[in-house]
Amino acid sequence: MRLVTSSLLALLAATPALADDYYDAAPIRAVTVFSQGAEMIRRVDLDLPPGEHRIFLPVETLNPGNPLPRLMASEGITIGAVAARKAPVTGAEAFFTEPQQRAFEALEAAEDALKAHQSEKAARGARIEALKTRIAFLQAMQPDSTMSAQDLTEVAEVLTTDIAKSTAEMVRARTELDAFAQGGEALQQAMQEARRAFERSGAMLDVAGMLEVRVSAQKPGPMTLELTNFTHDAYWNMDYDINLDRKAGRVTIDRKLAVRHRSETLWRDVMLTLSTSQPHGAIEPSTVFPDKAGLSQPFNYSPDVSAIKAEARSMEAPAGAADMITASTEFDGLNLTYTYPQTVTIGGGESVELALDQLTTAANAKILAAPRHDETAFLLADIVNDTGEPLLPGEVNFLRDGHFVGRSGIDVIPAGAEATLPFGPMQQIRLATHFENNEEGDTGILTRSNTRSQKISFTVENLTGETQDVRALFALPFSEQERLTVKVKATPAPDETDLEKRRGVSAWDLTLQPGELREVQIEVDLNWPDGEMLFWNP
Repeated sequence: MRLVTSSLLALLAATPALADDYYDAAPIRAVTVFSQGAEMIRRVDLDLPPGEHRIFLPVETLNPGNPLPRLMASEGITIGAVAARKAPVTGAEAFFTEPQQRAFEALEAAEDALKAHQSEKAARGARIEALKTRIAFLQAMQPDSTMSAQDLTEVAEVLTTDIAKSTAEMVRARTELDAFAQGGEALQQAMQEARRAFERSGAMLDVAGMLEVRVSAQKPGPMTLELTNFTHDAYWNMDYDINLDRKAGRVTIDRKLAVRHRSETLWRDVMLTLSTSQPHGAIEPSTVFPDKAGLSQPFNYSPDVSAIKAEARSMEAPAGAADMITASTEFDGLNLTYTYPQTVTIGGGESVELALDQLTTAANAKILAAPRHDETAFLLADIVNDTGEPLLPGEVNFLRDGHFVGRSGIDVIPAGAEATLPFGPMQQIRLATHFENNEEGDTGILTRSNTRSQKISFTVENLTGETQDVRALFALPFSEQERLTVKVKATPAPDETDLEKRRGVSAWDLTLQPGELREVQIEVDLNWPDGEMLFWNP
């Protein structure tokens, strides 16, 4: 069916006499969720006779500042004035579908049954209170002192009989009330279930206003009207389960689509599409302003030594599957879209997680150790994203040989790009770092003498039952000031220095047999002019 776009402006123009008024709930049939916000498409399907008509659609919230929906109509239908009416022209029931009407009637019946039960319960309770009052009255009666003995005996027998009868009736009424009250719990539960079923039907009881759409049909027959509007109360993000199979040398990446719906509008049986498009982002280039240079008087800056010492201390590191329904993926050169093959229902304030697919790629596992900062080594894996599409940012459940090791996030990994993924600590590869005292006894960050010698050693111990290749990283000190001389001797020497262009960061490639401990010794000598202070955090 070809759809024709119409203007959304409510044109205040004279129109011919209207043939009929129609009321439709315009349910949401399709939703496209973006990283921030969602586009919702409502659809109206009616059989119209030729002529002018008014179609009334319910509105949950009516805000004059919000734009009216975009409208599209099927061929042969002309859209006229579109107006948002504050005062509903009919009750909410006029928009109920047959299933919604049945759910509403079931809710009313359940509420009526509960109210009747509560009324009967109250009546039975009142009867018990009346019997209690009667018994108390009979027990408080006093005989007349002028009565004969025979009369007193007769009165006593009557009171005793009446009190016993009333007491027995009260006990029986209480027993019956207790049994009757238990039935109220089932009615209360039935009413709650009926209310949930009605709420899940998508029907609206509170209609804040109505959207009035005037249309003209050229000939009788079915017509379709689509309304598209945007909400900020939804978003989606990617979620992953990434498992490293060390023996196979690969990682499997299970991709899931996590959809968050924060408004009160029910999305019932909608076709769901998720897009990486960003309609909330900029749609035009930034304005480029002139860049004027100027001069000002110089100013003297005297650093706060105590602040520098505090900052240096703060920078010191601390020691110490079943088959699933999956979505399809499309890429138009600019944006990725994921379309779920089945309809989805998401209530207001709810979230769902939908399976996308499973990807597999080769992985090169490696063990990395940072003895200055950690007590154990860590397992990582280098991968190349050869899936043909980017891996989007998201939260990840990392698993190692099927066992969960932790949850963290990843940034975008473009198609064809390399990435390193973490797979948790290697508890049986232990690390330690030892600092010997300075020759002069200076151990602080600030040193006032003009020389300092520091001996450092770190160890890597393999407590596993297998040979392990470990790359140990340690930052060797350096100076960018000619006045400060730094000499470093490492035994054994590192296999690589200035790792990834990080000055002084060095790597030792160690092969450790089961139970083996390897040690690296580092000697640092620093020399600087008298009268200056050394800032160094070994």
